[in-house]
Amino acid sequence: MYLVTSILNSLELSRAQAAEIYRQRWGIELFFWGHKQIFERERLRSHSPQNVPVELDWSILALWVVKLLGVRELQQHNRRPDELSVKGVLQAIREEMECWRPAPAKNLFARLAAIKDDGYRRRDKRSRNYPRKKKCGKPPGPPRVRVMSEEQRNQLRAIRLRQ
Repeated sequence: MYLVTSILNSLELSRAQAAEIYRQRWGIELFFWGHKQIFERERLRSHSPQNVPVELDWSILALWVVKLLGVRELQQHNRRPDELSVKGVLQAIREEMECWRPAPAKNLFARLAAIKDDGYRRRDKRSRNYPRKKKCGKPPGPPRVRVMSEEQRNQLRAIRLRQ
C-alpha cells in the first residue's frame, strides 16, 4: 500500500499513524455504502437543486439516528457495535411504524437488541472469464513522487488566481 501525502516529516505523521488514518477511512466507506444501498439514497428525490443539500443532510442524520439506536441496544446487551445490521434495524423500525399490521411480539428496543449481521461473507460477483476484462501483465509498481519545481508552483498559483 502506498499513501502519498504532503506531510514529509515523520515526526508530524508516522507511518503507523498514516496507516491508522487510512484504515479508519473504511468505516466512512461503509457508512456511505449503507446510505446509498440500504437506506436507498443512491439517487436523491429532490426536484430542485436548492433542496438537495437539505435532503442529503436530513437523510444522513436519519441514518446516524438509526445506527445509534441499533448500536445502543447491542451495547446494552453486551454485543459489539460491528455486529449491527442496518438493514435489520430499518426493517424493525418500519414494522414498528406500520399500524395496520398486528403489534409485534416484542417492543422496538428488544427487537433492535436481537438484530445482528448474518456473518455470511459475500463473494465477488464479477465473472472470472469476462471477455472484455483488461489483461495486465504485471501490477503497477510503487508511485514515482516528485517535488514541484518553482515554475510548476507559479503555474499552480496562476491557476488558483483565475478561479
